[in-house]
Amino acid sequence: ELGDEQAALTHWHRAAELDPYYAAPRRNIGIVHAQAGRYMEAIQALEQVLVLEPTQADVYFKIAQAYQYGLGQPGQALRYWEGGIGQAEDAADAYLQLIQAYGALGQLEELRRWIDRFVGLFPAHPHRSALQRMQEGL
Repeated sequence: ELGDEQAALTHWHRAAELDPYYAAPRRNIGIVHAQAGRYMEAIQALEQVLVLEPTQADVYFKIAQAYQYGLGQPGQALRYWEGGIGQAEDAADAYLQLIQAYGALGQLEELRRWIDRFVGLFPAHPHRSALQRMQEGL
């Protein structure tokens, strides 16, 4: 399996060299690194994607996940969750992850603000009531 991973990385790096303005190889490099648990390498590759294609919400979310869950750094994840949400306001799961990050950091004002926004945007979401109860206890 390591050979397949290395072959994939070699292929994607070569593709990135051949066309430095094509984001897909960098995205794939980031995904391979993330799947292998090399989160900083994944983040570096995915940040290059955002330079080329700054409106890719899924790339923001992949970077946020790498910081928040891979590296255990929710504070670093915040700007990527928010950046992705700015590109895809209908991404309910991203709101939930952002709310979780603010909670982990104890940033209560931001936590309240994002819960309010979530509840307003997703009134039928199954987590809505639980978030409102949580907010009442803050």
